[in-house]
Amino acid sequence: MSEQLENCPICNNNCVPIEGSDGWATKCGDCGLKTEKFKTRYQLVKYWNDRPAPENTGDFKEMLDMQRKIDKNIEMILFIAKGAKDIKELPAGEG
Repeated sequence: MSEQLENCPICNNNCVPIEGSDGWATKCGDCGLKTEKFKTRYQLVKYWNDRPAPENTGDFKEMLDMQRKIDKNIEMILFIAKGAKDIKELPAGEG
Protein backbone atom coordinates (compact mmCIF):
# COMPACT_ATOMS: atom_id res chain seq x y z
CA MET A 1 0.00 0.00 0.00
CA SER A 2 1.20 3.49 -0.84
CA GLU A 3 1.90 5.80 2.08
CA GLN A 4 0.53 8.73 0.07
CA LEU A 5 -3.10 9.81 0.00
CA GLU A 6 -4.84 9.65 -3.35
CA ASN A 7 -6.27 12.92 -4.67
CA CYS A 8 -9.63 14.12 -3.42
CA PRO A 9 -12.47 12.19 -5.07
CA ILE A 10 -14.58 15.35 -5.33
CA CYS A 11 -12.24 17.98 -6.74
CA ASN A 12 -9.04 16.02 -7.47
CA ASN A 13 -7.01 18.28 -5.14
CA ASN A 14 -3.87 16.87 -3.55
CA CYS A 15 -4.49 15.91 0.10
CA VAL A 16 -1.90 15.23 2.79
CA PRO A 17 -2.06 13.36 6.10
CA ILE A 18 -2.11 15.68 9.11
CA GLU A 19 -1.01 14.51 12.54
CA GLY A 20 -2.78 16.12 15.46
CA SER A 21 -2.56 15.60 19.19
CA ASP A 22 -5.41 13.09 19.01
CA GLY A 23 -4.67 11.23 15.78
CA TRP A 24 -4.32 11.44 12.01
CA ALA A 25 -6.79 13.07 9.59
CA THR A 26 -6.96 14.93 6.30
CA LYS A 27 -9.09 17.75 4.92
CA CYS A 28 -9.16 18.86 1.31
CA GLY A 29 -8.01 22.47 1.09
CA ASP A 30 -10.22 23.09 -1.93
CA CYS A 31 -13.63 21.48 -1.36
CA GLY A 32 -13.43 20.76 2.38
CA LEU A 33 -13.98 17.00 2.25
CA LYS A 34 -12.50 15.60 5.46
CA THR A 35 -12.06 12.42 7.41
CA GLU A 36 -12.59 11.43 10.97
CA LYS A 37 -9.47 10.98 13.12
CA PHE A 38 -7.51 7.74 13.05
CA LYS A 39 -5.02 6.43 15.59
CA THR A 40 -2.33 5.80 12.97
CA ARG A 41 -1.28 7.25 9.65
CA TYR A 42 -1.59 3.77 8.15
CA GLN A 43 -5.29 3.59 9.14
CA LEU A 44 -5.96 7.03 7.62
CA VAL A 45 -4.22 6.22 4.32
CA LYS A 46 -5.94 2.83 4.08
CA TYR A 47 -9.37 4.38 4.72
CA TRP A 48 -8.83 7.28 2.29
CA ASN A 49 -7.35 5.25 -0.54
CA ASP A 50 -9.68 2.22 -0.24
CA ARG A 51 -13.01 4.04 0.05
CA PRO A 52 -15.57 3.58 -2.71
CA ALA A 53 -15.93 6.46 -5.16
CA PRO A 54 -18.88 8.70 -4.30
CA GLU A 55 -21.86 8.29 -6.60
CA ASN A 56 -23.09 11.88 -6.44
CA THR A 57 -19.83 13.76 -7.03
CA GLY A 58 -21.53 16.08 -9.53
CA ASP A 59 -24.14 17.11 -6.96
CA PHE A 60 -21.43 17.87 -4.40
CA LYS A 61 -19.46 19.96 -6.92
CA GLU A 62 -22.58 21.93 -7.80
CA MET A 63 -23.32 22.57 -4.12
CA LEU A 64 -19.71 23.65 -3.56
CA ASP A 65 -19.91 26.13 -6.46
CA MET A 66 -23.17 27.52 -5.07
CA GLN A 67 -21.62 27.92 -1.62
CA ARG A 68 -18.66 29.80 -3.09
CA LYS A 69 -21.05 32.19 -4.89
CA ILE A 70 -22.97 32.72 -1.65
CA ASP A 71 -19.72 33.43 0.22
CA LYS A 72 -18.70 36.02 -2.39
CA ASN A 73 -22.12 37.69 -2.12
CA ILE A 74 -21.83 37.82 1.67
CA GLU A 75 -18.39 39.42 1.34
CA MET A 76 -19.85 42.05 -1.00
CA ILE A 77 -22.78 42.76 1.35
CA LEU A 78 -20.38 43.19 4.27
CA PHE A 79 -18.19 45.44 2.11
CA ILE A 80 -21.15 47.66 1.28
CA ALA A 81 -22.46 47.60 4.86
CA LYS A 82 -19.10 48.90 6.11
CA GLY A 83 -19.64 51.94 3.95
CA ALA A 84 -16.44 51.40 2.01
CA LYS A 85 -16.36 53.53 -1.10
CA ASP A 86 -12.92 52.84 -2.60
CA ILE A 87 -12.81 50.01 -5.17
CA LYS A 88 -9.38 49.12 -3.75
CA GLU A 89 -11.16 47.98 -0.58
CA LEU A 90 -13.13 45.27 -2.38
CA PRO A 91 -12.58 41.75 -1.04
CA ALA A 92 -9.94 39.76 -2.94
CA GLY A 93 -11.11 38.51 -6.32
CA GLU A 94 -13.97 41.00 -6.66
CA GLY A 95 -12.22 43.77 -8.62
